Amino acid sequence: MDGGELGTVGSTVSDEESRAAMRAFLQRSEVRLSTIHRVAQALLGGSALILLLPLFLRDAFPKMITVIMSSYDAGQHALPTIAIALAASLVILLPVPAIFMLIGDLLGFYFTSNTFGSHPGGSEGPNRVVFNPRFIIPGLGFNHDELSPRTRELLSAGREDEWTRGLLVPRSVDDDGWRDRFDTRGYQVWGFTAAEGVEGDPARLRHAFRLAGLSRDRTLAGDVARTEALIARHVLAIRTVVLRYSKALLLLISTTVVTLGASGLVDQAIREDPAGGRFVDGFP
Repeated sequence: MDGGELGTVGSTVSDEESRAAMRAFLQRSEVRLSTIHRVAQALLGGSALILLLPLFLRDAFPKMITVIMSSYDAGQHALPTIAIALAASLVILLPVPAIFMLIGDLLGFYFTSNTFGSHPGGSEGPNRVVFNPRFIIPGLGFNHDELSPRTRELLSAGREDEWTRGLLVPRSVDDDGWRDRFDTRGYQVWGFTAAEGVEGDPARLRHAFRLAGLSRDRTLAGDVARTEALIARHVLAIRTVVLRYSKALLLLISTTVVTLGASGLVDQAIREDPAGGRFVDGFP
């Protein structure tokens, strides 16, 4: 919804009514996101169907290789041998990339490729992509415009408490290894530098929130705008995942049936072959 669409809506609604409506919208959005993630969770568990693939194809692949080698050794025409080899390869290998593509779509559903604003500084910054995945659902921060002056001071004091900060930044001054790794990663992603030791911990704390997807401008209206975009992204992504899952499942079922049927034909041919499966006279 753009500004033109907003201009003709609810001119008599008070600010307090608008804020109450935005709070109710955020509550409904949490329910909608939870529903979509339950669907994705079911698909993620269903993608484990790849584990059943070796069970169905345990004996089929060696039998197909036997047919191909026997046809070649018997001096049969190259066309049926190549056709059998191509059919066996397609039937056995098609489900594997389909499952991998499904897993890739699920990862794209659960993660963003880059945190917004993650391009580093410098002349080559806009052209250099830094791999910085983040879970698609951002962290939850309290809105600044929901505070009175008194509660704003209390919240600021609570955020500056060392025990609160210790949840994200180590309290021990001896843990410079963590700070070095965090500063290196922060420089790669955003190009920021922090002071050494505990003096740079406030900056590290802010960027830890940034890694979790929390912006510094935490307003109720901003949360509504980001939630609208978040739900739209989830709906578009889950559509792709469901379609990919359906195709992968159908492909897995059809190729398994074909492979088992072909395996049965090979078994019958081996039993009827006088040479005991060497197919001296060629594969029937």
